[in-house]
Amino acid sequence: MQLNYSNPQHPLSSPETKTRKPRLHMLCLSPLGTRSRQLFIPRLLKIYLFRWEICLSEKQMLVVFLSSLCVSCRMQCPRAGNFECSVTKLKFEMRSGGTLTYMYSSWDQHLGKAEMQDWMAAGPLFNIQADASGKVATIHLPLFICLKGRKTDISQIKIAHFLDVGMTVEEPTRMSPFHVVLENPTFSFLGVLCKSMYRLFHFFPIHSVVQLYQSSRTASLHLYVIPNDSSLIQAIKDEEEKHHSMLVQKRPQTDEPLYFGSHYVVRSSTDLKINPEELEFSYQNPGQLQSFVEICVGKEGRIELSLRKKENLCSVWDAWLEPGIYSQMEYFLLADTRQLCKEELKSF
Repeated sequence: MQLNYSNPQHPLSSPETKTRKPRLHMLCLSPLGTRSRQLFIPRLLKIYLFRWEICLSEKQMLVVFLSSLCVSCRMQCPRAGNFECSVTKLKFEMRSGGTLTYMYSSWDQHLGKAEMQDWMAAGPLFNIQADASGKVATIHLPLFICLKGRKTDISQIKIAHFLDVGMTVEEPTRMSPFHVVLENPTFSFLGVLCKSMYRLFHFFPIHSVVQLYQSSRTASLHLYVIPNDSSLIQAIKDEEEKHHSMLVQKRPQTDEPLYFGSHYVVRSSTDLKINPEELEFSYQNPGQLQSFVEICVGKEGRIELSLRKKENLCSVWDAWLEPGIYSQMEYFLLADTRQLCKEELKSF
């Protein structure tokens, strides 16, 4: 499988660029008044990311991945078979080779207020196009509602298909733990919704993740608790990177599914300032700013963070943070590198 992210308006998407041999360009970087270090910038678009390597020392390498300027994804399937996009978690079963183009969309741009009262998003919404729909035997749409133990009434899970005439609802062909399958699909805007006759959305268990970002300007962490939805993860990443924040690499999955409307608190092993003190787990569209808990860490040593249920303080997620691993120098390096990226792109 070859996965490309393309933007027709961007010079890197031209045929000439795709055949260009990678070149290694060397610049000098002097962060925070330290002695110059060499910044090696390969002028090569690898799949959908630019890769920048900063040589800090002979033993340490800081690798920074910067999102490309592209907004759509293109999957080129060379033959019949099963293919999965590692970024969006979309899966396709192809009858023959073909090309699929897709991008995230937002539910609130397509659902009216009345519909939003009766339907709950159960996965990302995609705008999908194929060079020939007949080449696609099945599509597997990501689902963040937990089906384990059959606590969810799966008859309420539908596939929303938005056309010029409005929304139509289709029955899934079958379901797997993390996907809803539709055979012989026709493409436009597709996503998974869940209907509740009594609007009791808090009865649905939700596969959930925690995203932890380190601010570059203050000694604080931003902790997000969201459904395991790749469009929400990407929206948070885009917003945090605007402010030069960095993702803290910790286990994202919660120990058990969470429930919309439930309340959770963040606890630490030391006396830290945490605001707000509690949060309500909910779904916010990717186009909205996602809510987070701010944790002021200062110059603390080793810290344990945990996410706990408010009613009984049972932990549903925890992580250890080691002192000194998020130095301010790395964040200034990241900011300087992004600026260099913009300048380098102008010379392509």
